[in-house]
Amino acid sequence: MKENVTLVKEKISADTQHWLVAILFSSFLTRIIYIGMKMPLWWDSHVYIGMGKYMFSAGKLGIWEMFRPLIHPFILGLSWWLGFQPLDAGKLLDVVFSLIAIWLVFLIGNEVWGKRVGLVSAALFSFTGLFMMFSGLVLTEPLGLVFMLFGVWLFFKERWFSAGLMFGMSFLTKFPFGLIVLALGVTLGSSIIWNRSIWKTEVNRASMIFFKVGSGFGIIALPYFILNYFLYGNALLPLLEGSAIISTYTWLYGGGWSFYFREFFASNIIYLLIIPFGYYFITRKLYLNPQIRLLFFGFLIFFLYFEYVPRKELRYLVLGLPLLAIMVAYVIIEWYDHLRRTSHPIIKPNAFVFLCVVIVGASLPLPITFERPPSFEIPIIDLTQAYNLSGLVLTTDPAPVSFLDNRIETLDGILYAPWIYEKYKQDYDLLYVNTCDLSCPLQNETCQRVQDDFIEKIQTENVLNDTKTFKNCTYYLFIPERISYANTYANDIEDSTLESKNISGNIQ
Repeated sequence: MKENVTLVKEKISADTQHWLVAILFSSFLTRIIYIGMKMPLWWDSHVYIGMGKYMFSAGKLGIWEMFRPLIHPFILGLSWWLGFQPLDAGKLLDVVFSLIAIWLVFLIGNEVWGKRVGLVSAALFSFTGLFMMFSGLVLTEPLGLVFMLFGVWLFFKERWFSAGLMFGMSFLTKFPFGLIVLALGVTLGSSIIWNRSIWKTEVNRASMIFFKVGSGFGIIALPYFILNYFLYGNALLPLLEGSAIISTYTWLYGGGWSFYFREFFASNIIYLLIIPFGYYFITRKLYLNPQIRLLFFGFLIFFLYFEYVPRKELRYLVLGLPLLAIMVAYVIIEWYDHLRRTSHPIIKPNAFVFLCVVIVGASLPLPITFERPPSFEIPIIDLTQAYNLSGLVLTTDPAPVSFLDNRIETLDGILYAPWIYEKYKQDYDLLYVNTCDLSCPLQNETCQRVQDDFIEKIQTENVLNDTKTFKNCTYYLFIPERISYANTYANDIEDSTLESKNISGNIQ
């Protein structure tokens, strides 16, 4: 009998592995197709590539923004230093990190509720449009998710110190990932509340766990804070600057308490199953399980934090998405089993599965578009080669840093653009301006006058090389007058020399 049980267990394990491989393989193919659409990179993507170049050129090339964590730029910079194109390497790593994150979601779901929840949560997470859209964008989230999810799995395996190390790595990939440690503290603290009869034992155990996790986290994070102190004179300055940044230019982003309900849950209605999960969390006393509490409080804290932040962006929610997917997968399995047990269900079990697949599929991003903003990559490269421009590039958009090995400074919006322009007026070799990067709040006439004056100033003081218009955005490519005049003078001298030689040859 024991032998038969072993064979059945092995068979189930093999089946599970086959399903997991199928999910990972289909996830891989989908992401390769999505990357093939060549969607434009985001602002942050270029900054991370530029920071990597800055690190591995000792500050001579690239760009630097102190409020960005360091791990992802370091990896991209290392790829550039090794001779790879960081943009291509970043896209490849996006796929690798995404697949690892999907695998970790399976492991966590399997650890808490078994293989079926593990498989459903992995598939749900993989093919949610919010997560899919990160494919090829070279952003920090896929890597940060790997570290955070690995830390959660290690925590479930009671490897407290190692979990802390991973949480520290996720924090240094994207700062808000550090909130998972707060969720862990709430999870441990609630153990004391719900086990008051043995509260002394629970206090000792919770303190021991948190100390080990905190030690691992501290070993990773503390050197970063020490480095900040020596670089900036304030160990917390990057975090403070980052908090300030997400409070600026709010008119360009979403806002209001309903933003994530409108932009995420309304288009990903499968995740509304978190509502019945909340009901089960209380009525079935799922809260007594510390693993489930960490999933629940983890997502809740991420969600509440991003609700609190003035600047709303849909991509922020991906930090808690895998935890949400695991809880929703539990409800899907519970409802499927209930339909199978019911003699006359309101919907057939297989029809329910099909409905879930359709709902998830409907949320997938459709990157196919016939309108794309103009690319200045080739004109900029041609211009730098024609004029031998190796110095500073001043730009409203950090995109040039992804294809130029130059030092880059961004104008940082209309609030700072005039000041930054004057600061580097005698230093830059190339000026790239997109008027939409200098946008003003609606009906702010003062800001609009500043923008108009600034555009007029740079047009007067520079030589226009190229310009394009896309929708309500105008793109300019300038070189400063000093370089244009110097190049014209050099050409005149060269032409005069050639003419003199020709005359001399004719006389002879």
